[in-house]
This record gives sequence, C-alpha cells and structure tokens, in this order.
Amino acid sequence: MFRRSLASGGPPAATGGRRLTAIVYGTIRDAETSQTVGNVSVEIWWSDFVLVQQKVLERRWHIDTRSNAQGGYAICGVPSDIAHQIHASGSAAAGESGALELSVGGTRVQRRDLLIAPNDSSARGAVRGTIIDQLGATVVDAVIHVDSSSEGRSDSTGAFELKHVPAGTREVRILAIGAAPMTIVVDIEPHETTTLAVQLRPVYMLNTVTTTGARGARVSASEFDIRRKSGFGFLQDSTSIAKYDQFVNVLRSIPGLNVQYRATVLTITVPNGKGGACQPDVLIDGARASFGHLLDLMPSEIGGLEVYTHSGHIPVRFVPVGIQPQCGMILVWTKYGFRNR
Repeated sequence: MFRRSLASGGPPAATGGRRLTAIVYGTIRDAETSQTVGNVSVEIWWSDFVLVQQKVLERRWHIDTRSNAQGGYAICGVPSDIAHQIHASGSAAAGESGALELSVGGTRVQRRDLLIAPNDSSARGAVRGTIIDQLGATVVDAVIHVDSSSEGRSDSTGAFELKHVPAGTREVRILAIGAAPMTIVVDIEPHETTTLAVQLRPVYMLNTVTTTGARGARVSASEFDIRRKSGFGFLQDSTSIAKYDQFVNVLRSIPGLNVQYRATVLTITVPNGKGGACQPDVLIDGARASFGHLLDLMPSEIGGLEVYTHSGHIPVRFVPVGIQPQCGMILVWTKYGFRNR
C-alpha cells in the first residue's frame, strides 16, 4: 500500500489530458552487510503548478510506502514527465539513503535499489576521482557535492577526494563552468573509498559577446544601463548583489521567479502566460548554462544580473537564430568572465 498527500488542489493531471505515470521499485539493503532490510520508509516527492484566481501556485506531492520483509518496495502513480526525488529511511540503527533525483521522460517502469546506513561517524566512507572534459583535458576547480553533507573541488590535476561521506546510496553532483552539470548515483560503503572517473560534456556555446572594458569588466556599462531603463526585465548590478550572502538568495528576491532549493537541487520557474509555469534559459557570460551552475556562484563574483520573466522581453542578441523562445531567460555576467572575454 502507498499513501499520497499534497499541499492543495486535486489529483495531478497534465494540461489537455491524463498525465503519464510510472512505477518505481527496488530493494533496500544495509550498506555494511548488504542484507535486505524490511519496514523501511520509501518516499517520493515532486511539485507541479496550478492557476488559482490568476495566480500560479505550487502544489507539492508526496507518495510513500514501506519495504516488505524481503526488502522490496514498489510505488506506482509517479509522474513520468516531472522531476522527482526518492529517499529511504528506517530506524535510527538502520539509517537512511540520500535524496536522489529520478530521471524524467524515460521508461514507465524504473528500478532503483537503495543502500541505507546510519547517519553518524561510524558509517562513513570516501569518494575520490578525476574529472576531465570532452577533449580529455583535466578540469580544475570543479565543484563536487555529495548530497548536502560534503563538498569539495578538483585540484590542478583534476583530482578530488571527499572524506567522511555518509554511507548509503548517495548522489554525487559535479558542476563546472562551461560544462553540463553531471549527477552520478553511487553506493558508498562504510570505511571504503568509491572511485569515480568523470568526463564532463560541454554546454551549447553562443557566439562570443563583443564588449568594452570598464573597471575590469568587459560588458558595456551603457548597454547594461539601457536595458535596465527599458523596464522589460529585472536588472541588478554588483553593488546590490554583493549585499547577499548566497547567490540563490539574490534569485529569490526577484519578482516573478519561483525558486526552489532542496537537497542540493535548484529549480527555477516563471509563469508561462498560459496558466502554468516553465523553466527559463540560463546564460553565464554568454554561454548556455543550467540551474546547477548558479549554485557555484558567489555574489562577490557577479558583475550584473538580468532576469526576463517573459519570452517576448528577451534581448534579440541572446535569442538563437531561428528559435522562438518559449520561456524567460536569466543572464548572469561574472566579473572574472568579463576579464576572460
């Protein structure tokens, strides 16, 4: 049996028809002994959006079940077109897994086996590896997250090592400027080291932005100021951005942006003008990026920020030729990025 709960509204349904759903199943095992574990809570959660009295509201959905005596579980009714996360937790002695993001748009039946372990110092492991790009060159200063518990960066040789990482099935997320974010699900065993070989994929690059220098930055101050005065977007310069301790808090302060940050996963949506919501494109120094790249930025690194919540307000120079924008856009101009262009 499984249970479903939500913050508000009726059952989820796709606009114009029935939403496709999937079944997620698997086996729960102890990370140290590999024995199956029964009576473990397995939960899946996600969000969708609904128009209520001309306002776009977020609905949060939740389904949970428990593993049987053989450690098996199955959850049905999981949407196959929305990003969702899964997490397993047992007694204090049995422990838990990390919160893992499940794939979207894949098979209607998805298997996810999970290792659980106590979240204390007695059940810790390590993760190490080397990061290269699509050409085989080492990637320096990439950010590596393991859930929300551990974080490190790659060194001058592309190598990294995170120690004292909670055991169990965990999500390793690698972020680097100019590369698509990568998420790897790993099983971490207590007192053992998991080794990864990571090759990042490039993001689509727009043509280089031709700019002029001003106080170490190469985005034209007059161009930025013209767009700010146009009133079509929400623009902030480094003076106002530097007042925040985290860049995600800068984004939260912007009208029209719905910012959700949970278990190291950042999701941003804007109203789509049709009663729903969509995810805006992200460009960092003219290069196409993802929400995950925004987590790697500090307010002190940002020279300017432009947010266009309506697709029709995006400056023409940032719209790819022959492509009609369907959502808004977030433009981030970094100080060091300006210097390198």
